[in-house]
Amino acid sequence: MRKEYEIWHKTIKSIPESELLSSVWYQAVRKRLLKRNGLTLEVACGCGAYARERAESGEKIIAVDFSITALMEAKTRSKNFKIRYPIYVAADAHCLPFKNNTFDTIISCETYEHLEKPRIFLYEIHRLLKHDGILCITFPSYLNLLGLYRIYLSLRKKEFSSGAGNQPRENAPLWPFVLIEMLLKGFRLISFFGQVHLIPFPRRPIIWLKKIDAIPVLQRFLSPFALHILFLLRKN
Repeated sequence: MRKEYEIWHKTIKSIPESELLSSVWYQAVRKRLLKRNGLTLEVACGCGAYARERAESGEKIIAVDFSITALMEAKTRSKNFKIRYPIYVAADAHCLPFKNNTFDTIISCETYEHLEKPRIFLYEIHRLLKHDGILCITFPSYLNLLGLYRIYLSLRKKEFSSGAGNQPRENAPLWPFVLIEMLLKGFRLISFFGQVHLIPFPRRPIIWLKKIDAIPVLQRFLSPFALHILFLLRKN
C-alpha cells in the first residue's frame, strides 16, 4: 500500500498550494477550529499545505504522513519558512510514534476513508490526545444519492470515482457508523457539519448543488445527507 501511495503522491505533488488550501474540508476546518494553544498533530498531511497555514498563524504543529514522496514535497515547499513548525514526521496512521497524552489537538482531513483499519486509527488518536483534547476530522459519507450511485455502478461492475485521481484504497463510510465507533472509543461529539450535495446521473456529469450550502437553514437541515462531513469531538 505504501508503494502505491508513493506513486499516487507523485501525480498530485504538482498541485499549487492555493488549490490544495481551497479544498472544502480545509474551509470547513478553518471556520470551526480556530488557532489552538498547545501542540497540534495533523495526520496524513500530504504535501503539508494546511499544516504550514496553521504554523504561519503561530500554532505548534507536527504533520505526519507515511509517504516519503509527500513529505519530501512538503519540506521543499517549506524551505523558505523562518519558523520551527511544522515538523514533518514519516509515520503510519495505524501506529503513530508518539507518547500517550501528547497532543492538545489532532486534525485529520479526508483520511479515514482510505485506512485499512480505521478502528486502530481511532484508538491511536484517542491514545495521543490529552484529556479534554480536541479531534477535528473530516471524511466523505455516502448516506446520500452519491452512495446509491456507487451501489448502482458496483452492480453494473463499473468503477466509481470519488474525484480526480482515486487513491489506492477507497472505502465508503457512513457517518452514523463512524460516529458510533468514535463514541465507543471514548470521544464525545461537540459539533457536526456537513457540506457538498451532489446529484449523479448515469453517463452524465455530476451536478453540485452549491446553493444548498449558501442557505444556512437548508445547509443545517441537509447536513446529514452531505458528502463531506466534519466532526469536532472531545476526548473523555
